[in-house]
Amino acid sequence: MDLPVPSFTDGDPGRVAFARPEGFERLITDLILAWASLDSGLTFFMSDLFEMPPRNARILIGSMNIKTRIGRAKTLANHAGLSDLATLMSQMERQYEPAVKPRNVVCHMHYFGVVPGDEVRFLFGPSKATAGPPSQTTTLTLHRDYLVHSTRWALEHAMQIRDVAQALRKQPLSKWEAGPPPSHPA
Repeated sequence: MDLPVPSFTDGDPGRVAFARPEGFERLITDLILAWASLDSGLTFFMSDLFEMPPRNARILIGSMNIKTRIGRAKTLANHAGLSDLATLMSQMERQYEPAVKPRNVVCHMHYFGVVPGDEVRFLFGPSKATAGPPSQTTTLTLHRDYLVHSTRWALEHAMQIRDVAQALRKQPLSKWEAGPPPSHPA
């Protein structure tokens, strides 16, 4: 699926059509809940992976950003010889930045409205001062499909993480033999 690339434009947010098209709230809610599911799922997954109680994981791992958690999980998976898990984490690491962009825009930028006459392109802008003349505001245009893609990406990976975590509960890493992982010669 080719996704519209977010574009930056200069414009006056007072001249955009402030509107919340039908389904907008649901779109935003789904995006936020999908990323929250991935976020908490990674914390509990890391708890299983590192064999620590969930309350300790929330303290030690819960404050790490998602990208860091993915990297740490990949490192441990490689060390333990869990090549399928390491591959999944590598894939997530590569896809993370473009997938998280809509989430970051929605959570950290001000919603101005829609492009006039185009209710599938949403305009966001910084809520803090930016460089440039005060009369000029830089806005970010996000297409609806980009938000949908980000939501799907987060949900799909949250479900994959859940499945791996369930498998790890059946055979924790402490049951693996000590020494170099099977995929790496000594």
